[in-house]
Amino acid sequence: MQRIDLTMSNSELSAIVALLCAQYGTVKSVTIHRRPLPYAIIEMSKIEETVGLAGRFDRTIFGNSVLLHWEQLKQLP
Repeated sequence: MQRIDLTMSNSELSAIVALLCAQYGTVKSVTIHRRPLPYAIIEMSKIEETVGLAGRFDRTIFGNSVLLHWEQLKQLP
């Protein structure tokens, strides 16, 4: 499970997730879900990129997409 600031809007989260995943290739889309648990579905443009992303986070591949779970980043006092 990855940590991210979940107080951001979905568009802000999508942009950050896309930037994080772009090191593995071209991100076609990022879909943010907050319920029942926060997660993102990241669609890559090529299967090789999807495999690289899934391998980095030890996640399962769904077509050209990877599902990543998120939890709230702990804030400093």
